[in-house]
Parts: sequence; C-alpha cells; structure tokens
Amino acid sequence: MNELINLFLTLTGALVPFIARSILRNTRKSRRARFLELHGSIERLEEIRRTYANHHENPGMPERVEQMILEAESELKSLSPRKAVVATPLPQLSFFYYLTSVECVFLILFYFTLPPVRALISGLSWQNRVFFFEGIFASSTARILLVLMFLIGSLLLTIRASRLMKKKVEKNLPFNMMTFVLFNILFVIITVTASSLLSWIDPYVPFF
Repeated sequence: MNELINLFLTLTGALVPFIARSILRNTRKSRRARFLELHGSIERLEEIRRTYANHHENPGMPERVEQMILEAESELKSLSPRKAVVATPLPQLSFFYYLTSVECVFLILFYFTLPPVRALISGLSWQNRVFFFEGIFASSTARILLVLMFLIGSLLLTIRASRLMKKKVEKNLPFNMMTFVLFNILFVIITVTASSLLSWIDPYVPFF
C-alpha cells in the first residue's frame, strides 16, 4: 500500500508544472472578473445614489448606497496595484512546463531504478546520513512529500521571476531555457537550504 502511495505522489510530481499553470490562470481570471464586476457595481450604485438624492421619502437610502460604494471602492483598491499584472498575459512558458515535467519523469525513473536514490528516499537515516529523516520524516511517503514541497516552491518562485526575465529576453526558446535553468538553480538552493536548516534544528526538535 505504501508503494502505491509513493507511486501516486511521484506521478503527481510530474504533473505539478501543469497543475501550477492551471491554478495561476484560474486565479488571474477570477481576479480580472472580480475587478470588472466591482467597476460595474460602483457605476450602478452611483446611478441609484443620483436617483435617490432628491427623494425625501426615503432619506436613509443615499447613506446606505454611499456606504456600499465605499466598500466596493476599498476592495477595488486592493486589486488595483496588481491591475497591470492581471491584464498582462502570462509569459509563454509552455516549453518550460514540458521540460520540467520531463525532468520530473526522469527523477521518478531514477527513484525506481537507481539503488542510491531509492536508498536516500526509503533507507534509514543513519544509512543515508540524512539524520532528520526520522520521526515525521521516517516514512518514504513523507520524504517524497517534502521533495514535492521543494518542487512547488521552486516552481512558483520561477514563474514569478519569469515576468521580470521576459522583459530582457524576448525570444521564446531562449526565455524558456533560461527559465528552466533558473528553476533548477532555485530547486537546488531551496533543497540545500531547507535540508541544512532541518539538520541544524534536528537535535532540538522532537518531531524528527
């Protein structure tokens, strides 16, 4: 059963780039839709305020409408600083996502075919000398989840940085290759930094 869970998690890792792309696109669409919805709501509320401005039979209505306008404008301001980001198309990273997925597939093959890699994930902590692989990280499933967290963190940082890189590299293929290299650099940095931190606090934390 544990092997099936590990297989599912490793296969999920290969799909992480495409899952992240889908989430980012849906988030941008929802923000854009909310931005336009608030604009329309404010315009309709202002029409209602003008309509009831001279209606003395309902004196409280303008104040209530004014309060709703203020609330809508406040929410609109929270979206406005990122208006340019929402309106700007995502960088063309399709080739990068494919490269990253292929790399994840190779990592999965390494895990299932290379004994040293399998020992690192499934072996005892004193055997692979990763001493924080105890407690909550004693199982191979928890270790694979930890690697997936590093992968997702690296991917999100890479996508954010790609918006800045796109301004300097206009051609699509070099841009995707540079993004792929950046992703691997960030993945190594995050993995080494997090592992060093976990190793450092290992003697003081009872969870691993």
